[in-house]
Amino acid sequence: MYRINQIKLNINHDEKKLYEKVAKIAGVKASDIKLDTFTILRKSIDARDKNNILFVYNVAFELVDGKECGGLTKYRPIVFDPIVRGSQSSPIRGGSQSSSIRGGSQSSPVRGGSQRPVVVGFGPAGLFASYIFALNGLKPIVVERGKALEDRTRDVEKFFKTMELDENSNACFGEGGAGAFSDGKLNTNNKDHDGVYRFILETFVKFGADERILYESMPHIGTDKLVDVIKNMRNEIVRLGGEIHYNTRLIFESGLAVFAPTDGSADGIAVKDAPIVLAIGNSSRDTFRELYENGFDIKAKPIAVGYRIAHKQSFIDEVQYGGSHSSPVRENLHSSPVRENLQSSPVRDMLGPATYKLTYDVGNGHAVYSFCMCPGGYIINSSNFKGYLSINGMSYNDRSGLYANSAIVETINPEDIRGSHSSPIRDGSHSSPIRDGAHSSPIRDGAHSSPLLMMEFQEMVEKKAYELEKGYIPYITGDGKDINQDEIFKGQARYTKELMSVYEECGLKVDINRDIEMALNHFNNKMQGFYDASQYVIAGVETRTSSPVKLDRDENYMCNVKNFYPCGEGLGHGGGIMSSAADGVRVAMKVM
Repeated sequence: MYRINQIKLNINHDEKKLYEKVAKIAGVKASDIKLDTFTILRKSIDARDKNNILFVYNVAFELVDGKECGGLTKYRPIVFDPIVRGSQSSPIRGGSQSSSIRGGSQSSPVRGGSQRPVVVGFGPAGLFASYIFALNGLKPIVVERGKALEDRTRDVEKFFKTMELDENSNACFGEGGAGAFSDGKLNTNNKDHDGVYRFILETFVKFGADERILYESMPHIGTDKLVDVIKNMRNEIVRLGGEIHYNTRLIFESGLAVFAPTDGSADGIAVKDAPIVLAIGNSSRDTFRELYENGFDIKAKPIAVGYRIAHKQSFIDEVQYGGSHSSPVRENLHSSPVRENLQSSPVRDMLGPATYKLTYDVGNGHAVYSFCMCPGGYIINSSNFKGYLSINGMSYNDRSGLYANSAIVETINPEDIRGSHSSPIRDGSHSSPIRDGAHSSPIRDGAHSSPLLMMEFQEMVEKKAYELEKGYIPYITGDGKDINQDEIFKGQARYTKELMSVYEECGLKVDINRDIEMALNHFNNKMQGFYDASQYVIAGVETRTSSPVKLDRDENYMCNVKNFYPCGEGLGHGGGIMSSAADGVRVAMKVM
């Protein structure tokens, strides 16, 4: 095959025009291109010239009749093979798999005589680890603290309307992980040296995602479509012999890993010797404490925290694409939401809603940047523990919402936290949250040496944010006016002037509000009007951009505790759907 990069065409072109341009560059006839091999490798938008916006393609193809074409780059796709030869007939060796704690073996989520791998957590990392095990005939056992996606979706929608939170079934916990209630962004900054990323995208397409994710420069699935994709993958894992046990989570008793029903309806089951993939998400704070208290070498790591900013999507379109490709009249934040404005330009329909990616170097090792930008989306209440508040962004597949939003966050390090912090709930307790419901802290004095310091800082911020408006999403506007919330938020929100005091009151030495204001002024120079008072709303708090802890692993991907394999974003080995899924694939391959 041959490859040609940076093919630029006017956005109004048809498919025939792309073939003709490729043929011209290759020095052949369009009829010489073997159409069944023609592959778009990447498609992006070049909007630097607002009067001549272009689509930019990288393509690969073969020529008919084995023709050769000198001067072109040869292309050989990297194909990832998920099958480990012999794995189907060679179950993982070891001793007995499980034993009942306090009797009640019928409640055991672990069955079978061979050493079947156990996967804890069914987000992107756990989903793909389980899928790889299933493809290799190892019949994984999946333990998920939350509910199946159908039930979880109902719980999340109920929470948005009533603020009645289920701590095990919400926007963070449950089948699909936190990514199931986001934009479904599939971004990666890594080169696909082993073909794993392509394999993940092809797997998503196989199970129902739009094939455009294979080549778009900023691919996304969307919350609504991602739900079906995950359900289809789950059904395939089960068809291949896997078991999925919902409403079940990992705790420890007498040093043994125990899988226990979240509602306490049955005895837990202790698991011995089986390989356990720890694919817990970055909100699993009670499990982080369980791991720390049971000898796992947990470490604190830097995180990024801040707020979410929202603008009219029509405003972002105008800034990024130019006035002729967006709403004919610039709308400010308070103008009446008119959905037809989003469809006023056929050019905008071809381009899709505009996005942005912004960074600002504060200095001294700190940076402010946009994160998880959701065009045509919503700011959602993503709280997962009662008495704490956190937010996230989400959008549907068509990204047809009237508002765009993005996290605006600053990187902070353990040394940026002032003094020692005890738990905002109960000081000095080592009790297990799954058993007594307390989000207790093992950290007392000397918090700067604590591996849970950053997690506890997150908790303090989220507790303070919750107390501001008793669980409503707190927000401010640049001009001090209230807003129509229906098209901006999923979950109930209230205006409050106190939002910007949260981080300082929780002991952050960095002046995050000053730094973010400097960044917003810088962004305003790049995107005129971005920080105009009438254009934006800021909501808080955004604290879950990445995990506050990391659990190191050796060359075999095992941590310091035998048979445990840390995996994905929650334990510091990923940063989003794609990298977490890729880690799930690689951990499963290494375990086998």
